[in-house]
Amino acid sequence: LVSRRVLGSVGNLTVAARALGSGDLSQRVDVKGHDEMAELGRTFNTMAGGLEDAERQRRNMVADIAHELRTPLSNIQGYTEALTDGLLKPDSATLDTIHQQVLYLSHLIEDLRVLAETEARDFRLNLELDSVDDVVRRAAEAFRPRAEAKRATLVIEIQDGLPPVTLDRIRIEQVIGNLVENAIRHTPSGGSVTVSAETPASILTQEGR
Repeated sequence: LVSRRVLGSVGNLTVAARALGSGDLSQRVDVKGHDEMAELGRTFNTMAGGLEDAERQRRNMVADIAHELRTPLSNIQGYTEALTDGLLKPDSATLDTIHQQVLYLSHLIEDLRVLAETEARDFRLNLELDSVDDVVRRAAEAFRPRAEAKRATLVIEIQDGLPPVTLDRIRIEQVIGNLVENAIRHTPSGGSVTVSAETPASILTQEGR
């Protein structure tokens, strides 16, 4: 009876391990008792769960990367199409916006290289004292052709005299870009999207004290 039970457990583990090796990360074994075979079964289930979580995170990361890369590419496409159709003039402001999107795309590709070589927890932010006005305005302006193509109005409202803030320009531009892109996508034709930046009243109150 003991040998039959042990052989049965080993057989179940073998079948599950083969399926796991073939890519079925949902494989688990039924664990009963508290002996060495049961402990082996629990260890297998923990390993399989870890692999399944890692695969889920990998898929989510690929989806996030695709979304991040699509944003600057779509902006560059919008600007170049507007230039080709004569809707925009190739002045310094337009070319500078396109250049900023190219730099943004370059940084994203560099991030992929870094993430491929190191673990995500080792990734460090490039924190510098920067202008909130400039960061927000540049990130939002990149989406103006997208808004105009959808016949939506893009409004940028920046409070005067915003103090410089320690931030990672590329990361903040990514965050603002995602927010503005989603806002334009879900705004009906003829609507408007407002991007604003201001000092919270609570901070002003504390400074006044």
